[in-house]
Amino acid sequence: MKLYLTTVRRWWVVPVAIVVLVLACQGVGERSVPLPDLGGHFSGIATRYFTPLIVVLPMLYCLERQIVAAEVTAAVAVSRWDGLVIVATAALGHVVGLMVGIDVARNLMLLLAAALIVRRFGNEAAAGGVCLLIMLVTASLGRAYGAVGHAVPRWWAIPLYPAASPGAWGVTVILFAFGLRLYMQPRYRRNMQ
Repeated sequence: MKLYLTTVRRWWVVPVAIVVLVLACQGVGERSVPLPDLGGHFSGIATRYFTPLIVVLPMLYCLERQIVAAEVTAAVAVSRWDGLVIVATAALGHVVGLMVGIDVARNLMLLLAAALIVRRFGNEAAAGGVCLLIMLVTASLGRAYGAVGHAVPRWWAIPLYPAASPGAWGVTVILFAFGLRLYMQPRYRRNMQ
């Protein structure tokens, strides 16, 4: 099983991606990217807002790499090992979040949840595309402007909420648990003939 996880699944890519995430967050610092919104405003969004994709996309790459015949006949369900790696990645993201910003860790967990949910009904490419789309849509359409002109996140733009928002954390945890539960359900049925 160890050989399968390192050679076929290539889970060693995820810790490398987490190191790249830390380096990218420290490298870009507080730089922002100007993005337009529907109101015609060009407000900036922190570049590190997009960094969770650095971990989510390699994780989808690892989940895509499989030998279905070997997984269906394996003595231990590979999805259990995968689930353990997914939870460990989210936990490691929170440890890293203490260095780069806990909002990055929350968004990593949110994107992992979205990727697992979409992957269940589609494939890895669709899951990666949806994750990127989530970040782009919330960055460009997820801000409203108050009476004094300050940008505030709309109710549905979870990735834009501040790191201390309990509502954003609650939604993220619920979606992550749901996505993990969907992932752990058997995807392939054995042919009993």
